[in-house]
Amino acid sequence: IPVPKSFSETITANEKQLDACVCGMAMMLGLSIGDTNANTLFGELYNFKRAAVKAASNRIKDVLPFDDGGSDV
Repeated sequence: IPVPKSFSETITANEKQLDACVCGMAMMLGLSIGDTNANTLFGELYNFKRAAVKAASNRIKDVLPFDDGGSDV
């Protein structure tokens, strides 16, 4: 899925990709409001749906930030 440049931009994706995006957004919203249960539930759904989308693709790219243990610059 191409990265949108604004919130009003239309996302061109198939149904499975959009479903994963919705779960990812719900996961991030749960995290931002401090709802641990929602964050956990949607995090698991997002990871499951994201893995299914990635399995159908020959190009895999991580888009969520992670702590690699490196130093701050």
